[in-house]
Amino acid sequence: MNKIKYIVVENYTESVIMFPETLTHKDVAGNMKVVSAGFCYLPDNLNPKAATFGKSVSLGIASREEDSLLIDRLFEE
Repeated sequence: MNKIKYIVVENYTESVIMFPETLTHKDVAGNMKVVSAGFCYLPDNLNPKAATFGKSVSLGIASREEDSLLIDRLFEE
């Protein structure tokens, strides 16, 4: 499983932004309204659902259970 960082931003609707671990949550967030942030394992052949966990230290915002559903929707066929 590949672990990546993500933030969920709100601008009328919630959108997920995923990025590599080399960047900080705060740098990616800029001045956007962030509603959650953390880490994610992306779906793959062995685990068909995304798994979100943890929190962003740089933003002081945690991940949410519903974040995995937002990410899963990105990978639906």
